[in-house]
Amino acid sequence: MSNMLQRRTMALERTLKLLTNGSSKDPDAQWKAAIELGAITSSNDKSRAARALREVLAAGQAHALIRAHAVESLGRLGLRSSLPSLIESLTDSYRLVRSYAVAALGAIGDRRAVEPLLTALRHDDFFGVRAEAVKALADLTARVRDPALRSRVFKEITRARLKEESKNLIGRERVLAELDRAAARLGPRATTRQHGETRRTDRRPS
Repeated sequence: MSNMLQRRTMALERTLKLLTNGSSKDPDAQWKAAIELGAITSSNDKSRAARALREVLAAGQAHALIRAHAVESLGRLGLRSSLPSLIESLTDSYRLVRSYAVAALGAIGDRRAVEPLLTALRHDDFFGVRAEAVKALADLTARVRDPALRSRVFKEITRARLKEESKNLIGRERVLAELDRAAARLGPRATTRQHGETRRTDRRPS
């Protein structure tokens, strides 16, 4: 094992231990460790980090801030194996955990997240979660490139805007702004424009 690899392995072990056990010298060690694990780039280390973060969430005993940063880092690591843990986190009692879970699902971009994200958009009482759900749905739908899915999500966004407009809730303007951005990305005009750009690209001389 090279010195660099050995140092990296030791650093990972130290961070994993802090995530699990914390530190008597630093009361914030666990949530700091959760953030640090999200910055890992090595494939093998990503798997270990994601597994440790999912175990923290599954244990159900971590402080809300630790859970929030664990969810956030799972999104940054981008592993599809984390989907069940992230979907489960959409029902967390702490709204920041739910917000980060929604954003993480959008970052991973797996279409299995569509239904949970739509549920969050329809029913979550925190405007931050609803706004993040709209953004995540738009990002995911644009990435998947499925016309039927695009049409369905656009209709859901249209309905959500009508519902949001009918209520005078805190944070409503932020949600409406995200809904308008998503509609502009996914609506019929955006689809027509993208098809036109594709045709122009296809006609370019080789």
